[in-house]
Amino acid sequence: SHPPLVSYLPGQVYRFNPDNQVSVAEAELLKRAGAMASKVGGSVVDLGSGSGNDFLTLKAAEAPDLPVLAVEPNRFTWEKAASEAHDLDLSVSFAADLEEVPSSSCALLLTRRVLCSVDDEHAALMEIYRVLKPGGVFVFIEHVAAEDGSPLRVTQEVLRPVQQAMANNCDMARDTEKEIRALPWASVECVAYDEAFNGPLTPHIRGLAVKAG
Repeated sequence: SHPPLVSYLPGQVYRFNPDNQVSVAEAELLKRAGAMASKVGGSVVDLGSGSGNDFLTLKAAEAPDLPVLAVEPNRFTWEKAASEAHDLDLSVSFAADLEEVPSSSCALLLTRRVLCSVDDEHAALMEIYRVLKPGGVFVFIEHVAAEDGSPLRVTQEVLRPVQQAMANNCDMARDTEKEIRALPWASVECVAYDEAFNGPLTPHIRGLAVKAG
C-alpha cells in the first residue's frame, strides 16, 4: 500500500536526494564561492544547519581556514551536528538565530532548502545581507514554485497547506529568485533546474549572490 501523502512527500525528497549528498554542480558552486570567500576573510555560516546535513556541502567550499558557524534554532539537533562536524574534521560553533551574528562578519553563507520554511523570506534575506561582509558570498540551493499556470504549480498550490502543516512550514510555491534579486547585490547568478523524482518539490534554483562593497 502507498504511504500517507503527508509522509510521502518529505520521504521522497530524502530517498532520491538525501540532504547529506552533494551533487557535482553543487560542489563546483561551493568551490567557486569558497575561493571568493577566502579572499574576503571572515566566518562561514550554515543557516538552518539542522543535524549537520550540510556540513559535507560546506567542505566542498575548500576553505578550511574560515571558521564555521552553524545557525539552528532547534538546539536539540546541536549534539548530532557536532558529531557530524567531528567526523568531517570541521571546527563548528553554534548559534540559535542569525540575529546573534555580527553585521558584516561573514565571508560565505549557505542556505540549502531552508528559505522555503522561514516565516518571512524577505526579512530572512535582509538578515543574510546584513551579516555578509562586502564582497561576501551568499550561496543558495532552494526548491521553488513551478511556472505560473503549469499543472505542477496548480499541484503545489493545492498541496501547499498540507506541506506547511506537516513539514515545518515548508512552502513549496515561493518565488525565491525574485526575493533574492530584490536586494542590492553586486551580482547574482541563478540557475533553474529540476531535482529528479521530487514531485511538487522538483523545481529548484541554485546560485550565488555577492554583496556590494
